[in-house]
Amino acid sequence: MTTLIEELQPCLNENQSEIIQKIREGKYKPNPVRRAEIPKNGKGVIQSEWENV
Repeated sequence: MTTLIEELQPCLNENQSEIIQKIREGKYKPNPVRRAEIPKNGKGVIQSEWENV
């Protein structure tokens, strides 16, 4: 099973310069994320986030 980091690494390597430039110029706009709280058997909640595509 691959991790999210392993899946994203090729894309990040390919676009690293462009992403860094956009961040420095204040033009980088990450995609919004969805959030959900998942109850855990009366022991609180886990917050989960994922990219809204």
